[in-house]
Amino acid sequence: MKRSDYLATAVLITVFLAMTAVSWQHWCNPVIDSGREMNQPLRLLRGETLYSDVYHLYGPFAPYFNAFLYRCFGVHLNTLYVGGGLAGLLLIAMVYWISRTLLPPFEALLATLNVVALCVFKQSGNYLAPYAYAAVYGALFDVFTLASLMRFLQSRRVSYLLWAGGGAGLAIICKNEFGIAAIAAGLTVIFLQERRLWVPGLARLAIPAALTAASAYAFTLSRVPWQLMVRDSYLFLNNVPPELVYFNKARLGLQEPLRALEEMGMAALALIGIGALVTIGGLVWAEAHGQTEDHALSLRYKNRAYASFFLASLGLAAGLWYRQLPLDRSPFRVTPLVLVLCTIYYFKRWLSAKSGGAALSTHERIVMVLVVYSLAITSRVFLRVPSGGAYGGFFLPIPMVLLVYLALDRFPRVLNRIPSAALTARRWLVALMLIVSVAVTAVTAFRYRNEAYYSLETPRGSMRVHPDVGRAFRMALDFIALHTSPAEPIFAAPEGSSLNFLADRPTPQRYEILTPGFLTVEAEWEAIRRLQASRTRYIFILNRSTTEFGPRAFGRDYCVTLMGWIQDNYRVVRVFGEASANAQIGARKFFIKVYELVDNGVGYP
Repeated sequence: MKRSDYLATAVLITVFLAMTAVSWQHWCNPVIDSGREMNQPLRLLRGETLYSDVYHLYGPFAPYFNAFLYRCFGVHLNTLYVGGGLAGLLLIAMVYWISRTLLPPFEALLATLNVVALCVFKQSGNYLAPYAYAAVYGALFDVFTLASLMRFLQSRRVSYLLWAGGGAGLAIICKNEFGIAAIAAGLTVIFLQERRLWVPGLARLAIPAALTAASAYAFTLSRVPWQLMVRDSYLFLNNVPPELVYFNKARLGLQEPLRALEEMGMAALALIGIGALVTIGGLVWAEAHGQTEDHALSLRYKNRAYASFFLASLGLAAGLWYRQLPLDRSPFRVTPLVLVLCTIYYFKRWLSAKSGGAALSTHERIVMVLVVYSLAITSRVFLRVPSGGAYGGFFLPIPMVLLVYLALDRFPRVLNRIPSAALTARRWLVALMLIVSVAVTAVTAFRYRNEAYYSLETPRGSMRVHPDVGRAFRMALDFIALHTSPAEPIFAAPEGSSLNFLADRPTPQRYEILTPGFLTVEAEWEAIRRLQASRTRYIFILNRSTTEFGPRAFGRDYCVTLMGWIQDNYRVVRVFGEASANAQIGARKFFIKVYELVDNGVGYP
């Protein structure tokens, strides 16, 4: 490593620690997803079985690994925070290394800083307490796989293919989309080799991947009937309920595809406009300093840049005025378009080199692998790529690096015939990227510092949450401590197993999350039978609107049978939060309703 690399590493560590301090304990959302991530590993640690006793959507790695962390370091939120934080730090280190294969140290630093702010620490979704640790670990193993593939391309040492295969296998048992993207990158590397090397290369990649994934699922299937995994977990994308299809279509951008394409077009026009301005600036600077030898060529470039800027501005104005499209959407909306164009370009470069009896350079192969990976990993959000957050933060690290590389390295080459203009354009782009990186990091930190919060302190760990949520949880936890015994089960819905974890009370249910689509009517009756068998005295209903799945309110729009049975056999005894007993899910203020069993012999044998 050069001295500049050590300096960049020091900056990244400093920013990581500073963001950790600024965001301290603001990472967790006890109402959405986090309860599952807290409680699942604990249930496994206590002897329950994943998929059969404990419902799980994804591969088995994350809950079992977090259960292992609980065993080693204690059942505490800090264990999860540190696990997610270290995974994020390792990912940042590897992202910087990947960036350095494409860019000089300072520019690689800028690319990685964006990953720190928009992926690892973004307020709407972070790595320390994510919506799913499967996504954190999947992203980490993907980046490890890419780093191994790149080292193979650089050194031709086959051991790196074995490491890449192992990383892809681990990604598969985290979350399917990460495994698919890692495999796509690996197959691209094999495809770019000479044909006689395809079979041995594929074997070296596939064998460790298959062994890793097969071992994990063999262990799981030794304890769980295969029919249950195939029917219930959606690991193989079969029997997916309409509500989850609705949710994933929204993430993909297929709910309003025309609108999504229009937003992508707006982002592309903004990008073209910025590129045109930078081009004009570089040319004007070169002319002003007498560094333009071919004035006719410079004039042609300027005219094209002026025309591009005019047309882009016209398109943006039309979108804003005629279609009333917003300008504040994610600039990463344009990512799929850029990736598709890059794929076409590098594929044509490969065909051209092959027809001439040559091969792509190592650098071009690396870029092509990153392009294919980025295209595969963003397919889940293809028409609506967000700027980090709950979902995008795990898909975007490598696409972000690639976009910075294209902006700072490839774009200025448009002006290569006027070297001084190309150099000036590159410097301006670096300055712009520096401003963007600093601004994004500062805004993220500012939002954390200025967020009103309630510090929820429990023996299982602390979190800083919205005041309404914090106060309601505090009262609910106090109620549970006062009115229940340590081994007594409680049930919280639609997403409330954070109460089980923080209060150290078991749940009688197989499901940690009861958002739309998870329970059929038959499964609702099974949930009722579990409540009966465990004689659960207290049920907690949280004000968690689920409009992202379509149906909004638990008990009214979905799980109607279960909620009807609860209302027949339980009575409301408390409402924690600023709401009345008649408050409905979706109300502006957060609340938790407490239902107590009416032991009248009707609901229980």
